[in-house]
Amino acid sequence: MPSVHFNSVSISNLALIALACVTACGRDAAPHAGARVPPAGTTLSQSDFRQQQQRTADSLIDAAQTANQIVNRLGTGYLVGSVRMRDSLHVLTVRSHCFAQGRAIDPYLAGTVSWSVFMSVIGSTIVRVEQAQWTSLAGNVVTSCLNIAAKDWQFASSFGKPGTHVTQLQFKPLAVTASK
Repeated sequence: MPSVHFNSVSISNLALIALACVTACGRDAAPHAGARVPPAGTTLSQSDFRQQQQRTADSLIDAAQTANQIVNRLGTGYLVGSVRMRDSLHVLTVRSHCFAQGRAIDPYLAGTVSWSVFMSVIGSTIVRVEQAQWTSLAGNVVTSCLNIAAKDWQFASSFGKPGTHVTQLQFKPLAVTASK
């Protein structure tokens, strides 16, 4: 079968390069603070594995920046979203079933999503994930799904004054909760 060439790189070579990159991902990544890594060759019981995954999720969520910290880092024009906006995003997120898609890939998936909602005088014009931190790459599926779903979400002007509002949701194993 002949190779298809794209800018003098064959698709088969490109696939091998991509596979090597995916294989190398995460090898050098340090575990989250508080996460314990068992010695190589050690097998964990199901209970121990579940506890390890819970500790990893807890350490990631505990280390996440709050909406206030994100707004301070981003500077002027950014506001902390209201509780009403956060709770509405929570409902819309649950209804999108995006987290369920990620959990189908990784049943122990957990993480934190910071939302940006750009408000004008007539209401929201842009709703998107500003930043996300996940315990595994399955979270990328959730982030993409949420950004696609959020294109249809709109908030009335009563949700906040003009500016970019940042709010945060936490996804914990077996649940999604609104952060403080």
